[in-house]
Amino acid sequence: MKRMYIIIPIIHWFVGIGAVAGGLGAVLNPDNPMGMPLSSLKNGPFQNYLIPGLFLLLIIGLGNITAGIIVRKKMRYHELISGAMGLILTAWIIIQCLVLWAINWLHVVYFILGVLQGILSLILIWKNEAFPAGILKAILRKTGIGEKQ
Repeated sequence: MKRMYIIIPIIHWFVGIGAVAGGLGAVLNPDNPMGMPLSSLKNGPFQNYLIPGLFLLLIIGLGNITAGIIVRKKMRYHELISGAMGLILTAWIIIQCLVLWAINWLHVVYFILGVLQGILSLILIWKNEAFPAGILKAILRKTGIGEKQ
């Protein structure tokens, strides 16, 4: 369990730093961030990369950096916050692939990292009996389900 509180923040910080870099690139040059042509957005609702860049910078980037700190310090609801960031990241990658109508190796890596964040957070939720695992475990204890005979 001790290793979880080292591994999960490292994943959050890795994702966060990468997203801050990518988000800054899109915010500072919304018409051609890091060589991405505007034509890539033809299947999406945006005319340039400003709004996606702001989301990437603020929500994915700063959100994951903050989540890493929250998990490392074991602050209240850290398990749920970590899981939420994993869910947001996986949704972001899926939406990005649909809008760009392409999948590259970075999409695969960050999708896997988002899923990993989610799985590790579920393990923390279960082991720490955080919401909703505590309620579920109490119900299982009352009904006798899962007890050894």
